[in-house]
Amino acid sequence: MKRPYEFLIRWNPLTGEVQGAHVGFANVFIEDGKAELGQIDAVIPVAIGSQQGFPLKDVLKEIHVASLSKVEELEGAIKALERQHADQLLALTEAHAAEVQDLQAKASVSPDAA
Repeated sequence: MKRPYEFLIRWNPLTGEVQGAHVGFANVFIEDGKAELGQIDAVIPVAIGSQQGFPLKDVLKEIHVASLSKVEELEGAIKALERQHADQLLALTEAHAAEVQDLQAKASVSPDAA
């Protein structure tokens, strides 16, 4: 029978995001009631979130899979909010700069010109 041997998750240390994962299985034989370790299979990429690979649900319990999917969803929402915040900040900065220029232009108008 095959049993999980190792499960490795790799993060990108610069971003903190999951880069990938793999799982390895070992062949176990039961003889006379005693478990014997057979060949260890080559590792297989694991599907995390939208990635392709061995089904994560077959490695972890459903609650863990749901949690990792939610994390991926929330990371996407955070990135969208960060982009929205940056766009709004740029718009406010540009509006403020235009208002400052307008006030400076009005302040530099001589009383005789009015």
